[in-house]
Amino acid sequence: MEYAKAEIRLAGSLENTVVKNVSAPEIAVLRQIHGEDAVVNATYSHSDSEVTQKSERERLSKFYNPGVVEKLFPGAIGRLATTLAEVGIAVEVEAPAKPLKSKA
Repeated sequence: MEYAKAEIRLAGSLENTVVKNVSAPEIAVLRQIHGEDAVVNATYSHSDSEVTQKSERERLSKFYNPGVVEKLFPGAIGRLATTLAEVGIAVEVEAPAKPLKSKA
């Protein structure tokens, strides 16, 4: 499962935003709730191969409206998006900061 650090525009508002680490399927849920342009400035943060489809579906259903999750990913074992590309997010991986070379 891929995750991104993203800015979420609550109800699509430019003046009411939060920055949050979100999973790929969570981006789809947030867009359904807050609008297609609600998730912006996404930067890949990490992948977690231990997160299962079932556990992520349960987490999303508990945190958000279960009806929204079911609508986006229908069926008891409906496949969730696992990559940011699957939810239409083209992100750049942040390069780690390079150490400064000391002049010795």
